[in-house]
Amino acid sequence: MRTRFLQSILAMLAAAGGVVVAGGSTAMATGSPLPILACTTAGTAYFTPGTGSTTIWTVQSNGSCNVSNIPASPTETVSMTGSGSSVGLGICSGTLPVITNLLINVTEVFTNTVTHQTTTEKATWSLGVSTYPVATPLLVAGTLGSGAGSAFTHIFLQCGNAKNRPSAQFTWVESD
Repeated sequence: MRTRFLQSILAMLAAAGGVVVAGGSTAMATGSPLPILACTTAGTAYFTPGTGSTTIWTVQSNGSCNVSNIPASPTETVSMTGSGSSVGLGICSGTLPVITNLLINVTEVFTNTVTHQTTTEKATWSLGVSTYPVATPLLVAGTLGSGAGSAFTHIFLQCGNAKNRPSAQFTWVESD
């Protein structure tokens, strides 16, 4: 019964145009129809007070990316670093539960797990208004494409940079 149920779900996804994610970022440039890069990473998000109500962000993470592409491409590892700013820090600033004008410039280095070829992308993660430190949605605009994602940092509303508090998970998708 369970096998039949899973087969039905897979058949519905295929019929609806669902794509199995199974590739890497260098495939974004191959011209395949609508390749979608899907990444998930884990790392840290540190913040420090800036001038006035400005907060300075420093992020880094490592993980993997897949691309929906035909023909399928190998999974790639990704290493991401970046910095930027926001106005306020939501609940962590003791004022409004939102941040505004979030803008983080990131550099993502993708490495093909088969060929070991690297591709570097410069991207901007931004959002006008968002909750923090609850899962924070992001808009992604980069040299390989644009899309959306989320940052889940300072888990369980733990503000500050001590101990495990800056732990972060970043997830994003983009398409050229």
